[in-house]
Amino acid sequence: MNFWAAMLADTPPLLQSLIARAQRVSLPKRCDAATRAARLRAALCHAATVRAMYALLDPATQDAVQHLRAMRGGIRPDALAARFGPIRSWRQVERDRQPRSVAERLVLLGWLLPRPARPRHPAQYLLAPEVRRWLPHPLAL
Repeated sequence: MNFWAAMLADTPPLLQSLIARAQRVSLPKRCDAATRAARLRAALCHAATVRAMYALLDPATQDAVQHLRAMRGGIRPDALAARFGPIRSWRQVERDRQPRSVAERLVLLGWLLPRPARPRHPAQYLLAPEVRRWLPHPLAL
């Protein structure tokens, strides 16, 4: 099962649209949730795409991705904001789509996705399992 695609499908429609715009994925006007999820999956959920996008990231963002990759279970929003910068509300990001922090950049890539609170787990941001697996490993010097 592709957990990343399921996580993308579970995100709010506005966030899906923001990710699509940031990644230049075309979405028809007033498309339904299934079409949005299918287009995002087709454009983003590939090992080659993850490796190519990782290579284009600046070193600070690459370090953040590697740090999040090493963490198991996700990161709480307050810890994410303290470590990698705050994430503005989706409406503010919609008005100004330029990422203001490393955390926002990773969310707009579609790699770091919000997960709702569950009975034994607080709300958190999670790096998709497929992204963890497909990311290149840093060189050990």
